[in-house]
Amino acid sequence: MAISCTTYIAAMRAMFAKRFSLFNETPKDRGFDNNVALNFRNAAGTADVETVKLNGSNVLVLGGADCAAILLNSAGPVIRPMSIPADPGGTDQVLTAAQVLNTVLTHTPTGAANDQMPTAAAIVAALPGCQVNHSFRFVLRNTSGGANAITVTTNTDVTLAGTMTVAQNAVREFVGIVTNVTAPAVTLFSLGSGAF
Repeated sequence: MAISCTTYIAAMRAMFAKRFSLFNETPKDRGFDNNVALNFRNAAGTADVETVKLNGSNVLVLGGADCAAILLNSAGPVIRPMSIPADPGGTDQVLTAAQVLNTVLTHTPTGAANDQMPTAAAIVAALPGCQVNHSFRFVLRNTSGGANAITVTTNTDVTLAGTMTVAQNAVREFVGIVTNVTAPAVTLFSLGSGAF
């Protein structure tokens, strides 16, 4: 029987919270050997589709088609790796899902710029096993050489909440939450901003 990444993350977190807090143990103390994978098979039982393994730092690495290498630390929250896409440069951009799904995106505009979000459908399609309330985050850095602001703008079925402007030499964090997967919809929330 195949289980989803969400299901076994919840199970692992519950197990770790109970075992490690009660016995003051590490994952290795409970029989997880470093770099030995526990594999989950597909529904047909013909292929491994997801894996769990303890890395050299005693952090569980959950990976596979539905997990995209999520890290689970027994002493803390799920750690989702972030990427650094190439600077798109120029001015107005239509961002891709790859540029906003768990990234630190630097944009060096040559003038005032609008960075348009991908469509909700593109975002949902790029999130493996996407379900309602799945989330993503990205950080947008404005490294313009002049006083050129970047404004994050909407796209089909993407709702914006909060301040969407990033000034020169400033950074702003955004969190997106999937609100519908059947008729894809995403709400993007603007969080804090600061200078660098």
